[in-house]
Amino acid sequence: MGKVSAAVLVTSMAVAGASVAPVATAAQPINLAFLTASSANTWLQTSLTEMKKIAAKNNIKITIFDAAFKGGVQAGQIQDVIASGKYKALIITSLDGAAIIPSLLAAEKAGRAADKVAADKALADAKAATITATAAANLAKATYIAEYNALAKKWNAKNPKAKVALKK
Repeated sequence: MGKVSAAVLVTSMAVAGASVAPVATAAQPINLAFLTASSANTWLQTSLTEMKKIAAKNNIKITIFDAAFKGGVQAGQIQDVIASGKYKALIITSLDGAAIIPSLLAAEKAGRAADKVAADKALADAKAATITATAAANLAKATYIAEYNALAKKWNAKNPKAKVALKK
């Protein structure tokens, strides 16, 4: 199954609108699947126009899947989107909410699996960074102590009455 690592947003025909938080810009655009009940619907056309404005500002590429007001089509589209592994998020304006529930549950499950892989990698990266930082700090401390002691020994050799203690 493909990766869907963002939350699935489902809207019904009765929902009047939603907002989108800014997304960090990346080198590659974020792929978003917009599964619309129908591209012929003027309300949905207006929604898509506004989504495209937000997408342009946030490096998001929207791919449209049109169910053309045909019941049952969206469930197959959701499965196709998941199987492709290309999309990080889904926005759905559903014709039949009950009909798409099994596909949405599959999308949610795929998203959790992708999120776990991403979280595991982030944790491993954080551990590696911590080990590297600790090693660097230990090396810096050892270097500091060695340099300090070398200077202290020189000082002590020249100033036997005002000796400086060496660091351990």
